[in-house]
Formats: sequence, C-alpha cells, structure tokens
Amino acid sequence: MLIKRRVIAPEVLLWGAAMHFLQHSTMDMNALATELAISRATLYRGSRQIRRIGRH
Repeated sequence: MLIKRRVIAPEVLLWGAAMHFLQHSTMDMNALATELAISRATLYRGSRQIRRIGRH
C-alpha cells in the first residue's frame, strides 16, 4: 500500500493559519488541517519548522 504524503511549505502553513484566525477569531487546529488538506501531524510538524526558521 502506497501512502501519499502531502508536503506543505511553511509559508503556506503560516498564511493559512493567519487567514483561519482572521475568519474565525480562534485557532482550531483540526479545522485548519482540514482547510489545508493535511493531517494534524503534518500541521504540527510544519509549525515546528516555522519556529526553527525564526531561530537563525
């Protein structure tokens, strides 16, 4: 069985999170993952990448 992994750029994740927050005034990680068509695990993995980018 081949499992397809969706790769999402940190910039896309950040933009999606900002848009979600502006529309809903809250951050629902399950809903955000669904909107971005990724799993919650990918969403959290991506958020760790964004934090690392800021530590250069």
